[in-house]
Amino acid sequence: MMEIFWTMLASQDRKRIREYIAEQNLMVAIELDERIGYFGRTHRLTPVLHLYYM
Repeated sequence: MMEIFWTMLASQDRKRIREYIAEQNLMVAIELDERIGYFGRTHRLTPVLHLYYM
């Protein structure tokens, strides 16, 4: 079984996304964070998210 882990860049991106959304709507940010965590736990995938900021 594959271990679930967040890469450092993915963790930083997740934090930035959550902070950005929380500025607009805190409840949506909380729900998104819960869904990301749920997806990783239920699908046994390695969640990697890299965003490139211009």
